[in-house]
Amino acid sequence: ERDTATPNSGPISSRDMPGVCFPADTEGVRSTSAFGKEVFSAVAAALGDEPLAQAIVSEKDWRHTYNAHMLKVFEAQLRADPAVALASLKKGLEKATAMDFEPKDGTPAVPLAVAGSI
Repeated sequence: ERDTATPNSGPISSRDMPGVCFPADTEGVRSTSAFGKEVFSAVAAALGDEPLAQAIVSEKDWRHTYNAHMLKVFEAQLRADPAVALASLKKGLEKATAMDFEPKDGTPAVPLAVAGSI
C-alpha cells in the first residue's frame, strides 16, 4: 500500500546529499579513476614496486583494468614483510586523506581528512 501522507518528491540527486566532490583535474573534470590511480600507485611505490606504480599511473583504461592492478598490489603486499605491507596501506591512506576534496556546500577545497569533519 502506498504512503499518501508523504508526497513523492522524486528521486534524490547526489547533488542534494551532503558530502564532498572528488578532486577536479586541471580541466575541471572530476575523476574517481584519477583518485584511485594516485592512491594505488602510492601503495605500490611504498612496497618498492616502482614498475607497478608506474603501470598504474600510466594506465589509460583504468575503469576496465583497475582490478588487475589491484590484484598485483595485493599480491605484492602478501609477499612483503608484514611491516612493509602495513606501511604501504598507511601510505595509501595518507595519500587519499591528503588530497583536496570540495565540500558540496561550496566552501573551499580541503584535504579529505578535514572534509570528513565538516
